[in-house]
Amino acid sequence: MGLQVIGLIGMCLNLKPCKQIYAAICGLFLIGCTIIAIILLSKWKEVYQTLSRCGNITFDLKFRWKDEFLMNIQKENQCCGITSKRNWGWGSMAYPPSCCKYEPLACFSPYEEPCVPFLAEHGNWLWIIVIGSMFSVVFLSPVVLVCMFYQPRDRIIREPFTVI
Repeated sequence: MGLQVIGLIGMCLNLKPCKQIYAAICGLFLIGCTIIAIILLSKWKEVYQTLSRCGNITFDLKFRWKDEFLMNIQKENQCCGITSKRNWGWGSMAYPPSCCKYEPLACFSPYEEPCVPFLAEHGNWLWIIVIGSMFSVVFLSPVVLVCMFYQPRDRIIREPFTVI
């Protein structure tokens, strides 16, 4: 937040030191983000394997009956639980109404399919948004910085020198 204030003050009041501080910090930030992105992309197979292993975690959803996001995913996609219907626990009344086709008060025969594939679809959109935002920042920020340094400045008009 402070960086944006420095940039705004520099642009509005045409203060060169504020603009230089803003440009230097933004430049360092962009270089850091680019390095992190390159490392992440070069190690993507290892990251993907680690994330795949996280799918073997057992999720306890016994106390998540009011989670609207999960309930909507289960209703829309006719699935139950994250990795299996057992995430809701064992017993005859262990399943929320969104796990059943007709949503009765007591769900005895829930959907067999887990919701992981449908949750992964939401994750793909998140990655697209994050990477798209990062690339737009990386490619558009240099243009903004160049425009900021080469903006028209107020020129002092000098009167011609006259000899008396």
